[in-house]
Formats: sequence, C-alpha cells, structure tokens
Amino acid sequence: GNLINCLTPGNDGASLTGSWTPDGRQIAVGYNYSKTVIWSPRTGNLISRYHHETQKEGYHRKGVIAMSWHPKKSLLLTGGLDGRVFLINTHTMVVVQHLPRHKDSVEMVAFCPNDRWMMSASTDGNVHVYDSMLHRVRVTLKHPLAVTAAKIRVSMPDPNPDPNLNLNHPGSHPQGTHARVICVTGCADGYIRVWDALQGILLHKLHGFGYMIYCLDISMDSSLVVGGGDDAFSAAFDAGARSLQEDHGQRIGDESHPSEHPRS
Repeated sequence: GNLINCLTPGNDGASLTGSWTPDGRQIAVGYNYSKTVIWSPRTGNLISRYHHETQKEGYHRKGVIAMSWHPKKSLLLTGGLDGRVFLINTHTMVVVQHLPRHKDSVEMVAFCPNDRWMMSASTDGNVHVYDSMLHRVRVTLKHPLAVTAAKIRVSMPDPNPDPNLNLNHPGSHPQGTHARVICVTGCADGYIRVWDALQGILLHKLHGFGYMIYCLDISMDSSLVVGGGDDAFSAAFDAGARSLQEDHGQRIGDESHPSEHPRS
C-alpha cells in the first residue's frame, strides 16, 4: 500500500509505543522524552500533546512505553519507564488521574472491557488491578520476578460454576453472574499465570517456556492462552479448569509432546 503520512514529532525523541483509537481515526504515540502525542494519521496533524511541564496533575518523567484506549470513552491510559501510570481525558486534553506508582518500569496497561477495571503490570513484579469507580487499587497480583506481558478480560459465564465461589464479594463477578474478570500474566521466570483479577486468586500456573515471556493472549471465553518466549517457541494452554493447577503447554509446531524444559 501507499504511505499516507509520516508523523514527525520534532524533538520528542524516539517513539516507544503506539495505539489506535477504537474508531481508527486517531493514534496515540509515546516518546522517549516523556511525552504522549495524539495524531491524525490521515492529515498528519498533531491534535494534542501531554508532558509534565504542561499538565497540572503532572505526567511521566521518563519514556512512555505502554498505553491503552478506553473501548468507549475518550480516555487514554499510559505507563512509563518511571513506574508512573496516568489516565488522560483526550476530549478535555488534561490528565484526570494519577494511579498508584510502581517501583520499576510499567510494561503494560489496559482497560477491562466491562468498563470499571484498569490494570498496570510492571517489572517490579506487581500487577495492580485498579477500581476506576472507587479510585483505589482493588488487588495487587504479586510475582517472583518481572512481569513482562499481561492481559485482562471478562470471561464468559461458567456453565458449571464452582459452588464455593463467593458471588457476594463486591464486584468479583460482573452482572451477578459466574463470569470472572481474568488477568493473564507472563513473568521472567518462564511461567504464565491465570488469575481471578478481582479476588487475587491464582487459578493456573502454566509452564511452557525456559526463559522470559514476551507476549501472550487469551481467547474471548478465557479458556485458551497462548504465549511466546525468549526461547523462540510459542505454546498454547487449556485454561478452562477452575482449580489451581500447574500445567505444561503444547508447543506450537511440536506435535510430539509438551515442553519439558527444567526450571533452573
């Protein structure tokens, strides 16, 4: 295809991350010099710019490396090398919230599709699940090493629900159903973990990698997880069981048996 536009930031430094708006009309780009810029890719025009010198609530002091758009509203969540997480209202062009800070770089931020929950994952080993209505951290999911990838999603209602689940736990099961808010995390220890994100319960510990996990995703019904690691393999997992278990993934392209790499 043809090049539509070249978005030149001037002296904002290298671009580290980018994210399209849900309607595909604008793109947000995070830069090395602690700035976020909203662009119109069709016209090449700069729509708005966010920097700590221009925002009353403050902004990142190091590079912006993670961002996520709200699925319905003009809200942008950003995470930086400084461990800070900010929520921007791109309609009013101001920072509206400064979320609790991590001790190290924020690798991933995301909105949960059900509107209420936000997530930030950091190389400090912690994932914060944030309640946007009560303006506080709901739970912190702790890991032994850096968290390098994460996803958050509302699962489909369970047709065979666990009778021991606490449905009265505030907000733990959306719309009063047996659906859960699921968070899937990839860690530098080579494990993928599947969490009940609102109760902080570890549901699965999935092992298919010898080294750091760089990317992962979860199916729409939260039953399948796929990940890719530093050992040049991808692995798929069945995450449908309700009880805590340690499982070994099937390596994609390897039909013989799941990975048997020993942990060091």
